[in-house]
Amino acid sequence: MIGLILNEQLSKTSIDKIDLAANKLLLMTSQVIIPTGNADFGTLKSHFSAKTNIEVITNKNDFKDCGTLTDIYAASCQHPDMTDFLTMEPTHYRINQEVISTLADNQNSYAVTTTTNFYTIGHFQIQKADLVPYLKLENFELEKFITNELQCLPITFAKSDFE
Repeated sequence: MIGLILNEQLSKTSIDKIDLAANKLLLMTSQVIIPTGNADFGTLKSHFSAKTNIEVITNKNDFKDCGTLTDIYAASCQHPDMTDFLTMEPTHYRINQEVISTLADNQNSYAVTTTTNFYTIGHFQIQKADLVPYLKLENFELEKFITNELQCLPITFAKSDFE
């Protein structure tokens, strides 16, 4: 299983939050991928250069305007075969580690509370060959991708787990 930081606009998230999110994922995975646009690549690559289990990659041009799916596509280019990804958005860096652990144990799942769906916090399996045809449909809504295409199921957590 590989950790994947999902954030379509890394420049609006501090590096400290990305670092904290990556560290949470590393507790459950052996590697974390951080996809980013060209503008942020140098800064993030330099910041994480000493951590060999964190890989900063650039988004790919063929699907660069697909919102959060751009990050998933970039990661699937690095790992084109069927791969388990445990995902997290840096804005939720305060998330309780138990949420990450529970999702890691439950494939094709995502986090929810009684009031909020967290489609960027989940665990799914995908391969590049299955993702490309979906992206060509030009439906870039993460919710539809997670729930309809991957058929991930929600796992409910307490609101306090996200504070």
